[in-house]
Amino acid sequence: MSPFEIAAKPPPAYTLVADQLRMAIQIGHYLPGEQFPPERALAEQLGVSRTTIREAARVLEGEGLVETRHGRTGGLRVLDRRLPAAEVRRLLREREAHIETVFDFRLPVERAAARLAARKRTKAELGKLRSLLEQMRKIIAERDTPEAENQSAVARWKAVDTEFHLTIARAARNPMLEEAVLKGRAEMFHPINAVFTKIHPYMEESHERIVEAIGNKDAEEADRLMGDHIEETRASVLHYVKTGRPYLP
Repeated sequence: MSPFEIAAKPPPAYTLVADQLRMAIQIGHYLPGEQFPPERALAEQLGVSRTTIREAARVLEGEGLVETRHGRTGGLRVLDRRLPAAEVRRLLREREAHIETVFDFRLPVERAAARLAARKRTKAELGKLRSLLEQMRKIIAERDTPEAENQSAVARWKAVDTEFHLTIARAARNPMLEEAVLKGRAEMFHPINAVFTKIHPYMEESHERIVEAIGNKDAEEADRLMGDHIEETRASVLHYVKTGRPYLP
């Protein structure tokens, strides 16, 4: 059997479903404490059997991402995986090379998406980006709330941030770019999710400048600003890995 024949063998259906559910968690589509749709609905939505959903759930339970609750109000619930700061830094140091790889991937992909979005965006897409900016402003206003509420704000920020980047990718009118942006986001939050425990005002400012460039249909400026934004995010993560302190520009 050739290597091509081995590579062509499809993985079990439950692993593909587990990948989809894992990505939905990683990009913030489902936040800590939230539940996925009921098993029957999830099976219909993904076009698989309920047995496949259960097998995928067992995979995610083994990874500590979800728990299954039984009863009338039961279902698949996303767990809060906050770790002690020392453990977070240890895990990140082990994955530092992978983190660099992820940002090296995101940089050209998202710059291209921003450039094309500036040329092709519609008024509706620009309106959505501005609406997402407004959501970011509201979340930032909550950053001084008690710790439990603040963690909820951080989770919601990550979800809005992901939708912001995906909206830009959709506005680029290139499905391959959109898929690449989604993959980059999921890969980024997989190792570094625990780094973002607080929201700082500077996190909003770069998004505003990107939207302004896209609104002006300035492709070169949108490209440049997105590159700066990705590099600033890289710097914030690596600063935390090296020092254990939040990055403030």
